[in-house]
This record gives sequence, C-alpha cells and structure tokens, in this order.
Amino acid sequence: MLYRAVPAGLTDVFVVLGAEAFAFAFAIPAAELSTICMYLMALVGFLMLFRVSRPFKLNRGLLYGGLVTVFVFSVALLGDLLQLAELSLGGWLVFLVFALLAVPVIGYFTKALDWAAGRCRNAQKRLKNMRLRYVHNKGSKKP
Repeated sequence: MLYRAVPAGLTDVFVVLGAEAFAFAFAIPAAELSTICMYLMALVGFLMLFRVSRPFKLNRGLLYGGLVTVFVFSVALLGDLLQLAELSLGGWLVFLVFALLAVPVIGYFTKALDWAAGRCRNAQKRLKNMRLRYVHNKGSKKP
C-alpha cells in the first residue's frame, strides 16, 4: 500500500522544483521561497488526505476540517516561530500557479501509478498461470 503515497511525493517534487525555478527567474527571496514551498507541500498533503479520506462521513469530515483549521491557525499565530516570511505579490502568484497545478498533477500521477500497478498485477497473473501450466504439463508427461 506504500504506492498510494507516491503520487503525493512526486507532486511535492514537481511543485517545489517548479517554485524554485520561478523564484530564480523572478528573483524571489529565499525566505519567501521557503514559505511558498511549505504552503505547497501542506496543500499537497491535504489533497492526498482528502483523496484517502473519501467517502467522507461525519468523523472523517470533522477530522479533516479540524486539521485544516489547526494548520491555518498555526500559520497565522505561529508564523514568526516557524520563520514564515510574508509573501509579496509575486510570491502569492507563484504559490497560486503551483497550487492550481497541484490538483491535476496529483490526479495524473495517481492514474499513472494505478495503471502501472494494474499492469504489474496482470503480469504476475500471467507468470503464475505459465508456471502452473509448466508444472502441470511436466507432471503429465510419461517416460
């Protein structure tokens, strides 16, 4: 079941590297880049948690809403302790672009991984059937 976490990890790598490229191109300070990356990674984590938590029932909805609320209050109240920088307009735009990209990207990575897992399961079944036929045919031959 570890493969279920891979799409979120790949999406994190994609959005962080993209944000770094934009920060380099638009001369966004390192402190802002760090804050942007933290926001993006949290967003991807919440997206994956949303996918895993479906279907939402009361307890899952309350837990998810509570986690988002605690995150927002932590950022608002503990921003100095967490060394979060205030984002400029350019920083917010970079965050917005990659936040909007994260939603389809995590979906594409999930579909690609599900497709690959299906192919591996089919290959395993074919190998198992081939082995069973070989053992069966080997045992039925008479000298």
